[in-house]
Amino acid sequence: MKKIFSIVTVIALIITLSACTKDTHRFYISAMDTIIEAEVRDTKKNANKNIKVIEDIYLTYHHLTDNFRDLPIDSAFKTNIYAINKRPGEKIEIDFELYEILAKAEEYRILTDGYFDVSIGKIIDVWKEVIQSEDWLEGNDITEAEWEELVRKIDEIEVQENAYTLFHEDGKYYIKLKNDQVKLDLGAFAKGYATQKAYEYLEKNKVKNFIIVAGGSSIYLGENAKSEDKQFPVGLINPNRQKNDGRLYGEIKVKNNSITSSGNNEQFFMYGDIKYHHLISTKTKYPMHYYHSLTMVTKDAGFADAITTAIFSMSPEFLESWVERVRETYDFEIIIFNYDNTIDTRYMVDTEFELR
Repeated sequence: MKKIFSIVTVIALIITLSACTKDTHRFYISAMDTIIEAEVRDTKKNANKNIKVIEDIYLTYHHLTDNFRDLPIDSAFKTNIYAINKRPGEKIEIDFELYEILAKAEEYRILTDGYFDVSIGKIIDVWKEVIQSEDWLEGNDITEAEWEELVRKIDEIEVQENAYTLFHEDGKYYIKLKNDQVKLDLGAFAKGYATQKAYEYLEKNKVKNFIIVAGGSSIYLGENAKSEDKQFPVGLINPNRQKNDGRLYGEIKVKNNSITSSGNNEQFFMYGDIKYHHLISTKTKYPMHYYHSLTMVTKDAGFADAITTAIFSMSPEFLESWVERVRETYDFEIIIFNYDNTIDTRYMVDTEFELR
């Protein structure tokens, strides 16, 4: 479930940090089917060490959560999501890192009353097949026959209760998928989770000035050494823009926080004048049409990745009651670009927001 963010803003952020000191070091890696960019302000020796650790973090979760490819032959890991999905009903030993991320995904499924669920990969695949179809990508609307085939396939798949079981025995960790209706897909969570791990490493090593950009969908910002208030200006892209249009609808200022945005304008197709996007409700098995985009500011990038996906399918009424229920335990702020093009900032408390 790909997220959106303003690439114009990302470039501006990188330039800001690069200009501040000769001890700023940048790196890029290809992982999780995107480009991870990071900059760290430190001595060359420390920066090289930090960058290597961050790279290893992303590559670890790239291999473990990949649901398109098996592990490399020389991998030290036991198995990954791709291999697990091929063995429903079997008890499979997994690495602790994979056990940990799946346990966290289950925690967020419970927290969101099931609106976040990594077990609906088969349903996501049906929607992506149409979204990524050659006809649609070439600018042609899908046909009535294609729509009816999509509906038929969706109707055949049931969302499973307790779709997988995690357990450990004698110091080993295991998973068991309930049945062949279950397909795990961590695409809505893995990049944010890895970004949080990278941030926690930098925090532990007292690195204050940094930027991490995980494909634009999950961003973590430390302190801006060039700014007196240590904050980075972050532009929020207008979801109604045309492709390659950097038009913004607002700006926030952030330090020592993650920013994640989910939106309906990057992966979608049109049918009957309705935009069917890639953020699928676990309740209806279809995309919902309450919002154009959601942006979350919070300390936990993994939480933000999962929860913005869940919120996108919640009605405004359910969202309001849900926020009231969880805000005392989880600290986050949300900017909502509604389907009627109004901007809702009532869940913003500390972060400065300016309408553009």
